Amino acid sequence: MNGVGKLLATLRGKKGKTLEEIAALTRIPRNSLVSLEADAFDVLPAPVYVKGFIRAYCQVLGADPAEMIRAYEAQLFQETPVELTTTLLVTGSAETSRPEPVQSRLKLVHALLLVVAAITFLIALISSSRTDDAGQVASTAPRTTTPAVQADADSNGSSLQR
Repeated sequence: MNGVGKLLATLRGKKGKTLEEIAALTRIPRNSLVSLEADAFDVLPAPVYVKGFIRAYCQVLGADPAEMIRAYEAQLFQETPVELTTTLLVTGSAETSRPEPVQSRLKLVHALLLVVAAITFLIALISSSRTDDAGQVASTAPRTTTPAVQADADSNGSSLQR
């Protein structure tokens, strides 16, 4: 069975277009077009982008993009079970490893979340310590008392009765 990439390459050849022309007209990088024509979907971005590449490629060549996208999806679903079966036979589990860029992005996101959590904790700690300090200052404020002279006069019994 010819893959989608082979069909696109054949169609491009019939129309007399070069990869450089297709790249210029679609604004798809040339190396992505080479990978697409080689059916090397594993080196291309996510399937949603590949569908966009196929759509743009077909529009430039005057072909039906919907038909080519259906063929791509069929080819993609055909390849997935084989890879999963191979993984099950070799490792005994259905887990597949993520590509390296995704793992590094996840590590970066986790690190950033950790930093944000630490900063939030420090701000809360500083804020609560300032609130406690303000409460202590307010509770130790001097009280108004009666003057000492007046208290002595009352204790001697000599009041203003004279």
